[in-house]
Amino acid sequence: MELDPDFAEAHYSRGLAYRDLGELDKALGDFDAAIRMEQDYGLAHYARGITNLNLESYEIALGDFDAVIALDSDNAPALRGRSVALGGMGRDEEAIKDLDRSLDIEPDNSETLMARGIAHASLEQYDLAIADYTRVLDLEPADTRILFSRGTARMRMTRYEGAVDDFSTIIEVDPDNAGAHMARGCAHAELGNPRLAIEDFGRAIALDPDNVESLRNRAILYQDLGEPEQAVRDYDEVIRLDPDDLSRSPGQTDCS
Repeated sequence: MELDPDFAEAHYSRGLAYRDLGELDKALGDFDAAIRMEQDYGLAHYARGITNLNLESYEIALGDFDAVIALDSDNAPALRGRSVALGGMGRDEEAIKDLDRSLDIEPDNSETLMARGIAHASLEQYDLAIADYTRVLDLEPADTRILFSRGTARMRMTRYEGAVDDFSTIIEVDPDNAGAHMARGCAHAELGNPRLAIEDFGRAIALDPDNVESLRNRAILYQDLGEPEQAVRDYDEVIRLDPDDLSRSPGQTDCS
């Protein structure tokens, strides 16, 4: 750039390096410079869009992805990026249309399938979300994020046995996953298996001693089983960790 201040590609490349360093303001400055020099610099628009997504500046990001798509209507990554911006703005139906188009171009792109599943779940279209998550898992069977998302969607549809299967698979891959133990505990509780639920909540608490949700849920189950001393012990710990918990309705779990 000292030799050629108007070298757009150098600004773009330095912007990528700044972004990798987490210096997003400097990255945006370089992407802005590259685009000033070359208005139709699609890569720079895309990179600026991704950076604005990282900053949760969704409306600004939307403009950049629009610019890329205007240059190349079949740009699957830009369609996916625009869908994220739209989702961040609460426009999930539009986001799904972009993801559908992106999948027409790249049918087996797991990132796009995952994004569409999340958008469907946001719209409470859990059947469609589960279908997308299942397609991702066909491609990447050990993806614990997708297993958790599918298990959660199955919980929302009261498909508790399937949820237990998903959370159990996560625990096989990652035995110290406190979130999976807590979620499986909720599924067991909904299935009427309080002892299995208590075991899972206990494991979640052992992994994360400040896990108020698991402590509260276990206390409720102990109370339902007629074991008040155990329940009081857990409630005491809940109140120590979260004094405002007293405002919750009695017996209200975090599983429903």
